[in-house]
Parts: sequence; C-alpha cells; structure tokens
Amino acid sequence: MLSSSLAAKPPTPKRLYVMNTLHSSAVLLWQLENTRPGVPIKAIEVVWHKNDNGVPSYHTRHLRRDARSLQLTSLEQDTTYVVEIRTINEFEIGDRVTKMIRTARIKPSHPRHVLVEVLNASAVMVSWQQPKASRPPIAVDGYIMRYVPLGRRTAWKFVDGDRR
Repeated sequence: MLSSSLAAKPPTPKRLYVMNTLHSSAVLLWQLENTRPGVPIKAIEVVWHKNDNGVPSYHTRHLRRDARSLQLTSLEQDTTYVVEIRTINEFEIGDRVTKMIRTARIKPSHPRHVLVEVLNASAVMVSWQQPKASRPPIAVDGYIMRYVPLGRRTAWKFVDGDRR
C-alpha cells in the first residue's frame, strides 16, 4: 500500500514569467515553492497553443524536474498563445498555471531612396524603392504618405504600393 505522502499531488509552479517575447520566440521562467519532503517531482510539463477560434494545435515539452525556464521557438508573429505549466510525479499531475503571451509584430523597413520632384506650383511627384528584404519576409501591402502644406492641417493619403 502506498503511503499518503508518496501519493500526494506535486506542487504547483508559482510566479510564471514571460520574458524576451519576440516575433517568433518567448522565454518562460517559473519557480517552485513549498516543495514538501516525500512528494517527489518526476518532471515539469509545458503545453502551449494558439489562442484562436480554430482547432488548437497543442505543443508539449517534458522537462527535468529541476528545470526553471524554457525558450519557446517557431512561434508565429503577432499571435496570442496560451501557455500551461504543471509538475508531474509518479502518481499524479499537479495543478496547472496558465498564462497568455503575445508575440511581437514585425514592422517592415522604411522605403529607400525617397525622391520628391516638383512638377508645378500645385503638384509634386514622389518616388521610392521598396524596403530591403527582411527575415522572415514581410509583405508590404501599401504605403502611407504624409504631407503638410504650409499653413494648413496635416493630411494623410494612402498610396498603393505598386504605384510609383
């Protein structure tokens, strides 16, 4: 017969922090408190998935019992994820701690070689080159051009990215 101390639920991770969230990765840090003698931890389980309306695709990592951090990689940019962490022993799975994280959005680079040519008293022509290629590739859907006529309010105009 098992003693009650060996069959006890393992401790719940505390203080789950998310650090260095980038466009495709995030670092998780946690602590374990109130570890009771005789209640061994066999492993730490980390589960994460996108927080969207689609069918969740779960990712799971089992870590050594003394692990206190994990870097999640291959995440999608500008995406919210649900992260769960819990401890496991030979007999039970501990309570989980849940945290939401959001990866950063990659901004495209600025247009290059912007030129403004005065055509007449009421018209100018603006031309530019596309931004340098980035990693990961970022689609440029268009450009926003701001112009400020003297003595008037600032105006905004959308210029299609294919027109020059």
